[in-house]
Amino acid sequence: MDRRSSRRPPKDGWGYDHTLTEPATFRVVRRSKQKEELFILSQPNVPRWAHAFVGGVLGIIIFTLLAACAVFDTTHPWSDWTQTSDLRRSGYSERVRLDCLIRTPANTWSNLAYIAVGLYCIVLVRIDLDRIPHPSDGYLLATPVFGAFFGSGCILLGICSGFFHASLTRIAQHADVSAMFTPLLVLVGLNCGRLFPSVSIGTSQRPIATWPLWIMLVVITNILLCIYKWSFSSRTVLEILILLIGGFGFLDFIRQDFRFRISVFMKIRWLVVSGLLLAVAVVCRQLDVARRFTNPDSLIQGHALWHLFTAMALASMYWYYRHEERLSSDSV
Repeated sequence: MDRRSSRRPPKDGWGYDHTLTEPATFRVVRRSKQKEELFILSQPNVPRWAHAFVGGVLGIIIFTLLAACAVFDTTHPWSDWTQTSDLRRSGYSERVRLDCLIRTPANTWSNLAYIAVGLYCIVLVRIDLDRIPHPSDGYLLATPVFGAFFGSGCILLGICSGFFHASLTRIAQHADVSAMFTPLLVLVGLNCGRLFPSVSIGTSQRPIATWPLWIMLVVITNILLCIYKWSFSSRTVLEILILLIGGFGFLDFIRQDFRFRISVFMKIRWLVVSGLLLAVAVVCRQLDVARRFTNPDSLIQGHALWHLFTAMALASMYWYYRHEERLSSDSV
């Protein structure tokens, strides 16, 4: 029995056919000698117009940057900016081209991966807004604002990181490191909302959604981390955020036990994929720092692969939460 197909119109205003779904994944939620009920998890495919939109935006960005390079290359466009220490003593294997608009091409262009992930998230949020809500919807589907903030955070990360690797300036480095926290902070806020989606105040019988509180805390924390970036170790903060998200994932594994009042059905494999991608990214980055990955003029650089694999890890995390299904113990 498909609990979703009957509640969707054939097509929405964007020409998106909601009846097109991926092969359903079945999970037994009630089983007895007399009958067996199956819970069907199905997610809509990404429509073709979404791929065209993302590809079009990326194409515009690439064309604009290539045109800018044609105009400003060999003119030392960053010479009047405050330089970072990576300019003379680079922490990356790629050769620095001092007179170019894009001083480290591979490490710069690879940031398009973050922008692509962010654009897809924004597109999927737009699609989700056309869906008819259902009690089994996961928290991300039911609260699209987190998807919008996550997608925006990925785009911001791509822009700031690309700016830094293109210019190797001090202000760009500050922006790059600060933007690294944004998608992870959104995921932490998302998980807090999943655990505490609403509160009841006083004698009110109607619970109040907590997502504005979590979004506000994410924004405030991100601003504070940006302001006081040089007062702490950014690596330590990143490790703490990653461990928090991993801890929430472990909690998801436990919550799939139906002893809880509200349980969740998660596709844990996406969490595992994200962790593996992050591990590969770390290996590539460390080899790049040690100058053991490729030669300085290679088109494939270890830090560029760090960008690619971490972007894929963020995409896997988004897909992980988007596939969440909430199950009430009443149906068990």
